[in-house]
Order: sequence, then C-alpha cells, then structure tokens
Amino acid sequence: AELTANRNEDDDLVTDGGIVVGFLDEAWPQPTDNRRRLWAFGTPIIEKETPTENFEDAVLGYYALNGNSVVRCKPDVSKESIAEFFLRIREQNPSGRILLVCDNFSSHFANLVDQVVESLDITRVALLAYSPDLNPIEPIWNDVHRELSPKDAENIELFRNHIRSAYRKYAERMSYSSNWIDEFLNAERLQKLGP
Repeated sequence: AELTANRNEDDDLVTDGGIVVGFLDEAWPQPTDNRRRLWAFGTPIIEKETPTENFEDAVLGYYALNGNSVVRCKPDVSKESIAEFFLRIREQNPSGRILLVCDNFSSHFANLVDQVVESLDITRVALLAYSPDLNPIEPIWNDVHRELSPKDAENIELFRNHIRSAYRKYAERMSYSSNWIDEFLNAERLQKLGP
C-alpha cells in the first residue's frame, strides 16, 4: 500500500510545521539476558524460567521526538522487514514529513527501502559509523534489556509483549534525547515542528 503525504516545498524545518524527527535502531533482547547487577555474600543462586523456544526475533524500534514511536518484532532485519517497518512508522505518523536518523546498516539503505521511503515522504539521515552515542534510542534499548532481565516469560508471545511494553514505556520519555536536542537542535525549533 502506497501512502503519500502532501509535500511542502519549503525545506525550512522550522517554518513548515510538519516534520516528525525520530531515530531507528534494532535490538535482539533474549529471555536469558542478565543486565542487572547482583550483590551477594557467598555464591548467589539465581533461578529464572525462560521460554523453551529460542527467541530469534529482531526488535525494530523508532523513537520519535515529536510524533508516535513504533516497535515491532520481526524475524530478521532484511530489506523487506525494514521496508515494512517504515510503512508502520508512516501509519503511526500519517501527516507531514519524517526525518529518520539511523545507522548506516545496509538494509536501511537498500534499493527497495529507497523506493519505500521516497513514496512515504521519509528522509533518512545516516549516523557516522561506530557512533551509537549519537543515537538516543541506544539507551532506551539498554533500559529495555535491564527491565526484561528479571522477568520470566512462559512463552515467546508473552516475551514479545514484555518487550513491546517496556519499549513503549521508555520511548515516551524525552530525557533520552535531551542531550541530542541540545547538541543538534534548538529546543524551541523542535516545538515548532509539530507532529
């Protein structure tokens, strides 16, 4: 399904009032992750139930500064999965342009994805290689992993629900992006962007 948006020819981010700014990244949370520190005297014994099945999903996240964040569990990070995820981002942010900041992973810039982003009025900006500190979604993934660490999941679908719930909770917080906004955007300008 091709979605289109009215494109305002004014490229000034401040005056057109219709740009959603967000960040894309992938993560691979596991039910067996242990991201919490445990202090104990002696040798601690930790018991944790995990799903009997392996969890092989990639989790795609879009952290929107001034729009709707999106999270999806996918079987892989192929160009087809990325293209479909961009459709979900557009569905959740139906009006205006989308400025999407991402790493330079090959699937983010595949020919199929190029065609999809053009039809959806999404502009991608690639971060420098090896610069996760420039992507505010990275600390969100760290907190998602930490929150999932002590949780038991009886099955894979319950684990997926835990992931989605934790991600949505953290993606609502602007604190992850405050340093990025201070460094790269004027906060007053961001407020003028609107959803």
